[in-house]
Amino acid sequence: MFLGLVVRTLCCLIGIVCQFATADVSFRTSAGNLLDLPSGKLFVAADFSVNIGEHLSAPAGKGKQLAPKLVWKNAEVLEIFWPEHVEIPDPDGRTSGYFGYTKDFSLLFALRVLDPSKPIEYDLTYVSCGSACVPFISSGTIKPNGLLLSDEIGKIVGPSEMPFENLLIAILLGILGGIILNCMPCVFPIMSIKIFSIAKTASGSKKNARKHGFFVSLGIILTFLVLGVTLLILRQSLGGIGWGFYMQYPHFVFSILLIFLLCSLYFFDLLHLKIPITIKPLHFPVKGAYIGSFVSGVFGAVSSAACVGPFAGMAVASALLYGSPWQSCCIFSSIGFGSALPFVLISIFPKCLKIFPKPGRWLLVFKEFMGFAMLFSCIWPIWTLMTQINIENVVIILISLISMAMFTWMLSHAKDSKIFITIAIVGLICSAGYGLFASIENDEGEGIIWEKYTNEKFDNAIAEKRPIFLNFTASWCINCQFNHRVFKDKEVIEVFKRNNIAAMECDWSCRDEVVTQLLRKYGAVAVPLYVYHPSGYAGFRVLPSILTKSNVLNGINGEFHEK
Repeated sequence: MFLGLVVRTLCCLIGIVCQFATADVSFRTSAGNLLDLPSGKLFVAADFSVNIGEHLSAPAGKGKQLAPKLVWKNAEVLEIFWPEHVEIPDPDGRTSGYFGYTKDFSLLFALRVLDPSKPIEYDLTYVSCGSACVPFISSGTIKPNGLLLSDEIGKIVGPSEMPFENLLIAILLGILGGIILNCMPCVFPIMSIKIFSIAKTASGSKKNARKHGFFVSLGIILTFLVLGVTLLILRQSLGGIGWGFYMQYPHFVFSILLIFLLCSLYFFDLLHLKIPITIKPLHFPVKGAYIGSFVSGVFGAVSSAACVGPFAGMAVASALLYGSPWQSCCIFSSIGFGSALPFVLISIFPKCLKIFPKPGRWLLVFKEFMGFAMLFSCIWPIWTLMTQINIENVVIILISLISMAMFTWMLSHAKDSKIFITIAIVGLICSAGYGLFASIENDEGEGIIWEKYTNEKFDNAIAEKRPIFLNFTASWCINCQFNHRVFKDKEVIEVFKRNNIAAMECDWSCRDEVVTQLLRKYGAVAVPLYVYHPSGYAGFRVLPSILTKSNVLNGINGEFHEK
């Protein structure tokens, strides 16, 4: 290439002996075959070996023009990931303005391969400086080796000190992303109702409006900051953890679901929260209403924390990948500030509340309407739980939620009846605890693998003298779903495997004439139905409709009357 020719000519002119070698640089790729690349994208790592007492320049500072340069043939550079560099001091120890690498490092390229059927060639130029600066030039062909680069990518794009202008951009993105979070379906009802609540309780008092706006803002910003700091600590100790990691835990998702349900019940005026607390050491008393404002801010922040929009996502990525700890905290706080901006404006300019219509009956209607919005928001955590735990536990969680709503309704109508109040409170606690237990307890066993029933499969199993277990079930059958737990028992699974039982599922969830005829054959008109055909015997045994481990094992072992 032209660049290599220029360097070679300069070397000859100034009398420096140039070394044309490849021993100090090696290459790794993310694929073993260019033809197998997804979308033609390839990661290539150039591993540089730096001798003791020498350094290579970084693409920053005075010597940035001497940084390693790679020119590719048959590939377009999408992005270059430079590792963190250090400052190279003058011999007398003073600041030099030069930056580079004094230890072995890897330079990562994201490439788009232009023609996978052709090889990728490169021309490499870099300068190694110690007692003297010696340029190195090499050319060659990349040979895909399929080595994994995930660990190396983590090192290359690891946290470092962001330039001030990049930090400022990330903070602005965080503020904009936080503002957008207020429009999310699970956040908007909480924040909007709180704004109208402040307008109502302020009653024309600027002082009250400022206090409420301050405490809501404080709750939001502190929650985002605490979540960010917690995430940074966990990344340092565990690694591989990203924003929203807490949504990977079913019990936390259940907690979010619980918050949404309580908010909806509050909007329907079935739940009343009064916190009679006063903190005297502060300049002004913190009454229960102000604590309620703080808690509203916390709820709003927790509800929105897992919803990362376009701008907030870029800010979070900057905080976790490129920022130092103090810079990351600034970025997380900026997201919280953006989310709290409406309340910050209220605390600074309480007169802005005048733009809202005066509270009246319309506010009660609006509040109830937001209750339905929160109920719709419950779909999101329920959907998440369906991908994390088995369907039986999801059903239990739904039952616990409905029970909580019922006991809350009972509590709102109990008035001064101590018996009903006690029943309602105990019911609420038990329902919440049962739901939480269902989100934590999750049988990870695969259970028995069922194959769909066909007449051909049944006849083949009979011909092979295999015992057959027919499971007549349907997705809308509650008893069927309850009985499925038995088929996840280790002893039951072992008996099925040991006896080589053909497990066939006759699904009646949708209209199926074959299953209907089979039910009629066995003298049944509904599901669940469980039928066992022993090996080499034309008869069959019908098991009870409510299964236990013992009656399944007894049915297989022949302790039921033959039909």
